Amino acid sequence: MENRQKEISIKNPSSIAGIVLAVLAVGGIGWWGVNSLRNDNDRPIPSVSQPSNNQTTNPNRSTSLREERLQLFWLTSANNEIELISTTTTIEVEQDASTSTVLSLAIEKLLAGNEDPNYVSTIPKETQLLSVDLLDDGVHINLSEEFTFGGGSTSMVGRLAQVLYTATSLDPELPVWISVEGELLEILGGEGVVINEPITRQEFQENFEF
Repeated sequence: MENRQKEISIKNPSSIAGIVLAVLAVGGIGWWGVNSLRNDNDRPIPSVSQPSNNQTTNPNRSTSLREERLQLFWLTSANNEIELISTTTTIEVEQDASTSTVLSLAIEKLLAGNEDPNYVSTIPKETQLLSVDLLDDGVHINLSEEFTFGGGSTSMVGRLAQVLYTATSLDPELPVWISVEGELLEILGGEGVVINEPITRQEFQENFEF
């Protein structure tokens, strides 16, 4: 179940997917994703949404399960600019499920894509999640080689942002290590987007503005 956060005002939403894809194809025109995440307090990095007190409990849900609310991150377009935007998803996990398990489910949902055409992913659909581990030095994510296929630098930076922000939805300060087929990812794509691992949200904002 996903609850889309209306963080931006969108005009002519039916054209958004086409605008985003066209911009990504030519390399970007006015991109800024992270700093255009909108909130009431001077656009801070969004925090994880908490369940409201008036939510009803499903009487048929097993007491051995618990609910986790996470943010998934997509690309959209407003005022001819590409933006990074979050949607909130609720997943059910075993009571004793580890944080690594929770993050694995969130990233798998991200890789599966979004049915809403207003929210676009630049992660190739064939990309598979091989593993997720939360260790003392951060979140370690291992993806299949398809993650590096297709698109220019704007597309590569977009998919990097999607994975980074989704992986840190429980803790925005966590460092993230991204590997492809077990090898630490240092250069992404044919245009050579350099990634200094580990990467954090703050470092992304400082180094990946177009």
